[in-house]
Amino acid sequence: MVNDIDGDAAQQVVHEICERGGHAVLDDHDIVHDPVALVATAIDAFGRLDVLINNAGVLGVTAFGDVSAESWDKVFDSLIKGPVGVTRASWKHLLQSDAGKVVNVSSVGMLGNPGFTAYGAGKAAVFGFTKSLALEAIGTNVTVNCILPSAWTRMSEAIPDPLVRDVLQKHFQPEHVSSFVAWLAHPANRINNEAFEVGAGRASRVRLGVGPGVQVTTSDIDAWFQQQDKLMASGGELTPVDTSTDLFGLEVARAVEDLNLQQFTEKPVQFDNVEFQ
Repeated sequence: MVNDIDGDAAQQVVHEICERGGHAVLDDHDIVHDPVALVATAIDAFGRLDVLINNAGVLGVTAFGDVSAESWDKVFDSLIKGPVGVTRASWKHLLQSDAGKVVNVSSVGMLGNPGFTAYGAGKAAVFGFTKSLALEAIGTNVTVNCILPSAWTRMSEAIPDPLVRDVLQKHFQPEHVSSFVAWLAHPANRINNEAFEVGAGRASRVRLGVGPGVQVTTSDIDAWFQQQDKLMASGGELTPVDTSTDLFGLEVARAVEDLNLQQFTEKPVQFDNVEFQ
């Protein structure tokens, strides 16, 4: 099933799928306001749901001080309320599948760009939603991952920088991304709880990392100013953290090392069913 705010573009995709021997249907329900009806279209047409790709979104480029609350919310809602609503409506069907797949589309925009506060916030929310839902999917037949794609699309045509647009158009064809998504959605693929940067025939895992850090002997403003340069210095080995448990475990371990916290070393601490000694 193909859903798009642009009915003509969606119909073209349906036509191309059918032309190549597949079966596809068109849906025009709003992802934010009518996710249940959207999913019902797929169930009525195919009787089941195995793969959900949350790819819909809009791009708004306005400085935060100039954008209206209504315009900001419209971008943000389409990027996170839409995927959440459609996923919620799809979830029971995906759990019934032998190999349910959710592929969410985040973006490198979550790392920040001026004029893209709503877009960046929405795509960061997609990243966080993916990571939490993937943990809930453990023990089921469903996997949940997200991609941060770079590709030449109707939406990227609106990027203000002409150099960026030119590079995307020449080297970042959407087929590079769609083939990767097809790989993630394949029944034999059991990868879960990952994020991938993908574009121009390349892909990389995207993980959060924590730097070496600093320790103050007294928690006051002067102490933090004294450590400011060391804290902000680049370099040093990054420790990957994929879940909140990973980060909390690292914090506890460093506290034990830095402060010699005997209350932790003498008695194990449990957080989210994970024990730290």
